Amino acid sequence: MMKVSQKDVLDERTFFYNEPFAKRVEYILSKQTFYNYESAYRMGQRVGFHGNNGTFKPKDTTLFAKASLKTFFEQTAEPLPHIECKNDETDGITYRLPKAYSRDDVYNKICEKMVAVNMTPISKAAFENIWKKDFPNYGIHNSSAFAKCAQCIYFMNM
Repeated sequence: MMKVSQKDVLDERTFFYNEPFAKRVEYILSKQTFYNYESAYRMGQRVGFHGNNGTFKPKDTTLFAKASLKTFFEQTAEPLPHIECKNDETDGITYRLPKAYSRDDVYNKICEKMVAVNMTPISKAAFENIWKKDFPNYGIHNSSAFAKCAQCIYFMNM
């Protein structure tokens, strides 16, 4: 791949590699726009022109975090088919993690898995976005299963 530099700018025209097979396209770009497109290309994104951002390729860390979170949910969450999930993108069943877990605990487990395979852990905000967008039907129990009646509390305290 040939490096595109500012020296290639002639009369405000810049050659920019838009396709992975290094097809040169000539556009009139400002200096900042040129560097934005060059940066996006290096990150593997195909950015369109005239305000079209194109489709963004997710980072490997994001894909790994999604896969780890899905595996974690499949192993630990219990389905509650009597509670309907109103999101159209899910199977309609709500799943709940045990009360012993919190979102911070799940985040720490995912980060530990990522560090174990020499990946940079995702940020807490990215983790929350993944949970909100990709797993809206998963949650955490609000109360313990033993907190339902006096007899259960008695057995729990024994």
